Amino acid sequence: MSELLRFEEIARSMRWGFLSDNIVNIIDKHGNGSNKLKKNEKKIVKGAIEFFEMVECGIDSVGKSDFSGEIEKIVECLIVYNYTSNVLMSVENEYEDFSKDIVKKKVEELSAICRKLYNDEKQNEKEIEALREFFLFLGKFTFKETNDILENQPKTEITSWGSINSLKSVLQKI
Repeated sequence: MSELLRFEEIARSMRWGFLSDNIVNIIDKHGNGSNKLKKNEKKIVKGAIEFFEMVECGIDSVGKSDFSGEIEKIVECLIVYNYTSNVLMSVENEYEDFSKDIVKKKVEELSAICRKLYNDEKQNEKEIEALREFFLFLGKFTFKETNDILENQPKTEITSWGSINSLKSVLQKI
């Protein structure tokens, strides 16, 4: 794997991991909608809504042979769809792939809950806990993925990877 591709994978994984951690913290603070979100919290929740939109884009892209949009966006959407499928299998304790229709239905439900959170609407505990659990599992999934990528870096020392080695030591302490 090239250094650039490895770095892109680490950045992507960490991006979604940090989003997950932030969403879980916001849910713990504002879970049932009794407190209004601050401006910076709304921005984070908007990022979660965009995450679910990317999943839907990935679902819609599976099986298509003609991509009229940006190929990089489609690839990112497919990766996020893969993350989501893995997370949903973990949450549901299922070990077989979910069909696109099942994933789409669950993503629509989670997205609706996320939109309620964004709009400061009251929610029941079961709904908000499903969203919290999804992002908790996504955070664990992306942490493991980041760690796996870091552990499998080339044995030869590459100067440009000095900062990544520092990152690895920080992550090991967490």
